[in-house]
Amino acid sequence: MLNEGQSAHEWGNDSSMEESKYLALVQYVIDQTYPRWIKTKGEQLRWKTETSKFIVENGLLKYREKKVDFTLVVQKHQVPAIMYMMHDHPLGAHRGAGTMA
Repeated sequence: MLNEGQSAHEWGNDSSMEESKYLALVQYVIDQTYPRWIKTKGEQLRWKTETSKFIVENGLLKYREKKVDFTLVVQKHQVPAIMYMMHDHPLGAHRGAGTMA
């Protein structure tokens, strides 16, 4: 759930997202089912507003940065694999400071 005072933009820009938040967002975007912790009409209204910039595309949760651009929402458990692929894998974009000298 959003932290007190945290906007969807801040939430969407987290470097990674807890699984419970991720799954709740996916469920809501797909079928508008509120998470179990949403109890009041006010909480429902805030949830609906805060999640309006998220979409599910090809089974992946994405956050709308601008009118046409979307950013993939990454779960915390995905970060190590992404970092490996981007930094250490032979096809990655960055091979480390030692190989750049």
